Amino acid sequence: MKLSPELWGVIIGGAIGVVTTTIGLIYNWMQYRSHQRFGLRQGIYVEAAATMSRGVEYLASMGRTDLDDGQLAQMLYPATVAANKIHVVGTQATIDALTNASETLVVSALEMAKRRIVLKAVQAKLAAAEAAAGQSTAYMQQLGALIDNLPRSAPTPGVLAAIPGLVDQFTGARDRMLQAQAHIDVARSEMVALQRELFTDGVKAALDYQQELIKVNIAARRELGLALDEAKYRNDMKKSAERMIAVAERTIRELEAH
Repeated sequence: MKLSPELWGVIIGGAIGVVTTTIGLIYNWMQYRSHQRFGLRQGIYVEAAATMSRGVEYLASMGRTDLDDGQLAQMLYPATVAANKIHVVGTQATIDALTNASETLVVSALEMAKRRIVLKAVQAKLAAAEAAAGQSTAYMQQLGALIDNLPRSAPTPGVLAAIPGLVDQFTGARDRMLQAQAHIDVARSEMVALQRELFTDGVKAALDYQQELIKVNIAARRELGLALDEAKYRNDMKKSAERMIAVAERTIRELEAH
């Protein structure tokens, strides 16, 4: 059957309409998926920026002797989860920046953890020396009271015979106390020096890690299309870090002066 030109026009027009509609649906679906991906990445990056900053707090807190290792570790857990999410949705540039930041955090954390172990050993040595000094002091007090209570007039032969031994015991206890006190002085000096190093090095390590996070932030903003004056951002953050290090060092000097 031969189709009329009018019927051909209807068929062709309908086909074009179907194709146009299909292309529109595909385009809309692709746009929706693109917006979905953008929203997913944006949400993850914002979350990661907040949680990864806990690493800064972690390094800066390594010098705090009031926090145990378990409490410090809790600061890192959210950052680890956030980093894993970036590996799922991030571009290679963002992942590379994140990897460098993570390496900086791990290396610094291991170095600081080693120093905390040394500090704990010194603290244990100090506690043992203080306990020894306390025992010797208590024994000296007991011997002193015993000697003071000895009869001064008409002492018996037994009392006279006991005096030299009591004096020797008192002298030995005094020597042990003085020796323990010397160990205390050394341990306290070591502990103060280690705490000072942990404090200043922890602040520096935290700021070094923060500089790596700046690179992660820049890579993420590029990926998300969020304009930023990167040179100014880097320069401002660098100056801020220098000011904070200067404050930390000045604080140490002021504490040592008292």
